[in-house]
Amino acid sequence: MELIKDNKTISREELAEQVFLSPDYMAKVFKRETGKKLIDYLSEVKLEEAKYRLSKTNESSSNIAS
Repeated sequence: MELIKDNKTISREELAEQVFLSPDYMAKVFKRETGKKLIDYLSEVKLEEAKYRLSKTNESSSNIAS
């Protein structure tokens, strides 16, 4: 979870490489340990970051969306 918070644009595959697991196995372990699907958690973190940037910065919405 810290790796995701530190790099909000990390992909499932990149995250798996960081922890030396296959993406599928890592997703199973994540679900077992947190009760959340990994893809849902990744989306949640990215959405929270986007909401923050939309409300607290002057960045354009198209830049934030990309």
